[in-house]
This record gives sequence, structure tokens and C-alpha cells, in this order.
Amino acid sequence: QVSSSAPSSSQPAPQAPDTMASVVVVAAAGALGRAFASEAMRELLLVRGIASLTSGGPAVGLRGHQAHADSAGTPSATPAFLSGFALAAGASSAAAVSALLRRSRRPGRCRAEPLPIVSRAGLLDGFMGGGGSVVEVPSYLAAPPEWEELAKRLDELTPTEEQEGIEATLAGRGRLRADMSKTRLFEATDESKVRVHLYRDSASWCPYCEKVQLALEEKQVPYKISKINMNCYGDKPFDFLAKNPMGLLPVAEFDGRMVTDSNSILDEIEARFPDKKRLVPPGQEAEVAQLLRLERELFGAWFSWLRSPGSDARNRTAFIEVLEEVERRLGVHADGPFFLGAEVSMPECHFASFLERMAASLAYFKGFQMRQNLKFPNLEAWFKALE
Repeated sequence: QVSSSAPSSSQPAPQAPDTMASVVVVAAAGALGRAFASEAMRELLLVRGIASLTSGGPAVGLRGHQAHADSAGTPSATPAFLSGFALAAGASSAAAVSALLRRSRRPGRCRAEPLPIVSRAGLLDGFMGGGGSVVEVPSYLAAPPEWEELAKRLDELTPTEEQEGIEATLAGRGRLRADMSKTRLFEATDESKVRVHLYRDSASWCPYCEKVQLALEEKQVPYKISKINMNCYGDKPFDFLAKNPMGLLPVAEFDGRMVTDSNSILDEIEARFPDKKRLVPPGQEAEVAQLLRLERELFGAWFSWLRSPGSDARNRTAFIEVLEEVERRLGVHADGPFFLGAEVSMPECHFASFLERMAASLAYFKGFQMRQNLKFPNLEAWFKALE
């Protein structure tokens, strides 16, 4: 919410920020922080992102807190607003956000008022109406760091084991952040053993690309990765379109043969590499086929409910009924949390990317909680086992 008193005749009203660009900056910063799984680094990136969100005009408050303009039209922010903003963004210091406000605005556009430094636990009080205990703020949060400083700080914060894992992945052998690598060798001695070339989305969020890469990783089939823009992100390379004129993703090249459609690629992977782990165990083909049909049924029920307006009791009930069947099927094999028991198999490759998106989207858009839901203990055990 934004509230402002009438600006004086000598001062123009402040311009509104580019909200969409600002949200993208903060979201990207948060995603990068999560990618490195470092809370301190996440704070740095999120606080840095807030500098963009608060630049160029009146800030936008969260959940009832307000940013306001003074009588001269100069934007400022209340301590309660900044505390709430810091809480929502994951920052540990409202003072750090205040420093960003002062630094990020053009000269004379924002009052430089010091704000109380609050602890993370105290931010909830600030979010609801002010307060919080005073604590020390690390020097790197006292002022907004530059990107070069962030990179240096990241190196300092990254545990040796994690750094070694990343380096191994970049060399094609580690299992940490596989999408960072251009070649996945596993136990292969050199790239001459690579027979699969996977073309997936450059943003690494396509669920169909994800399930193909999950299968390759689980079977440990050596493969190369090329990142290709989805249509919404830019043009595709001409050499890729020469091989795949439709430009659809994912695509996999097997010994020079191009295969499109994620399900066809999964079938090809399983058929071409029988010496690797079988994702469809012999004798369980019929059970796997039933589970894959169930996944498509769940997908349809999810999409129908997600796209429907309001609460839509009919589509909600239909989705829950299918989810209850998924819960039942996850309990069939008592020897493990996965669909076929103790081992990840082909159903996981199909279900994982979409169940992950269902849990997030339905919580946000429909207020439906799939995770940590007492009605779905098998589903929660499955999520935790995969994670």
C-alpha cells in the first residue's frame, strides 16, 4: 500500500518504481542465494536486491505496512515497514535496508533517518507493528555490498566440502548442482564415452527437461548439456534449429539421432542403456505404467483447479481425490518411501517436477497445503526422501 500527502507546488510527485523489474531483481537474488544454500549469502543477495526494489520512487509496503511521502513529496519509509520488508526478504537487519534506501535513491529524494537494528526473532514484532531487540550487525551488512564484495564473501562463506563438490561437478563428476556442468562423466574416463547430448532450457525451470535430467543422473549415463533459450527468453541458435526445426525442448541426441518429447527420451534412455540402473525394474512394467497414468491424471486435476476462479469446490475435491490415490500408492511398498519401494525409479522422474510445482502453486494460489499435511504422510516422506 502506498499513502502520500499532497506534494507541494514546488516539488513534483515522486515517480512510481518499475515494480515488475524490481520483483525480478529480488527474486533472482533470492534464487541465487538459495542455490548456494548459504543463509549468510542469501541475506547479502536479498538485501542487495532490495536496493533495486526501493530505488526511484515511493516504496511499496507489505501486508498493511506503508511507505509514505512527506509534505514536500520526498519518499520515506516507516521503521515498521522496513522491518516487515526485511522479514519478508529474509534479511536480518532493518538497518541494512535503511542504509540501502539512503544509498539507492537519487540525492535529495529520501530522508536519511537511522532505524533501530532488530534481531531476526524481533522482526516479526516489527512486521506486526514495531519493536524488536537490538543486536550487533555484521560489518558486511552495515552498508550495501557491491557485487565484487559479494563474490569475495561467497568464497569465504562456502565450506570447503561444498566448494570441492562444485569443482567436481564442473569437472563432470560431482553430484552437487548437476545443471552447472556442461558434461557429466560419472565413472567414464573421458568424453569419448559420452553418447547422449541433452538440450534443455537455459533457465533450468522446465519440468519436462528436469525429468529427463533426473533419469540421466539416476542411471549415471554420461551426457553433455547444452542450454537453449525457451521462446520467452530469446532466439535459439541456428545450429540447434537445423537439427530440431520446431525448436521444442527438451531434445536429446543419441549417437547422432535426435529424439524429441520427454517421455520418448525417457524410453530411449532406458532402452539404450540396459547395463545401467533399471528405472523400470523387470516384472514391474505394468505397475509403472499404472503409476504414469496416475501422474497424468493428477496433472490434469491440478491444472483444472489451478486455472479455475475462486475456491472452486468441485475441482478442489477432484484434485484431492486423485492426490489421495497417490498417497495410497506411495504406501504399497513397505520397504521404502518411493513408488516402488526403496529405490528411485521411473515414476519419480515423472512425478518429482510436477509434485514440487503443485505443492508451491496450490499453497500460493489456493491456500492448499500439500507439504506437512497430516492427511498425506506418505507424500511428505516421499518429498523428504527425494530432498
